[in-house]
Amino acid sequence: MFFTNARINTMTPDSSDNLENIIRLYGEAGQYVLAPMSSPKDGPPELISELGIIKSELFIRDAYEVGLNEPEAVAIRGDDDPIIPEGLSAAPIQGVIERAKEMMRRERGGAQ
Repeated sequence: MFFTNARINTMTPDSSDNLENIIRLYGEAGQYVLAPMSSPKDGPPELISELGIIKSELFIRDAYEVGLNEPEAVAIRGDDDPIIPEGLSAAPIQGVIERAKEMMRRERGGAQ
């Protein structure tokens, strides 16, 4: 049996600038560092670089491509409304959203 834990933070940026910068910089460097930060009460966040992990693979894809058995599916909520390209009759994300809606109904204690 395999278990994983996830912390999900839904972000709604005003622009795609940060994503575009990450893609560009990763394209130039071919790697990135994943590192924790601390949040002191009386100052700015501090990078804990000695705990950083160098990564050389980065996967970015559109939400409509996420299927039921994908790790990213845990971040999809029943009320999400992803952009699905015109002409695509069955996107994998649709099953993920239906499952999330069913889980929401169960948590609320009944069908809706």
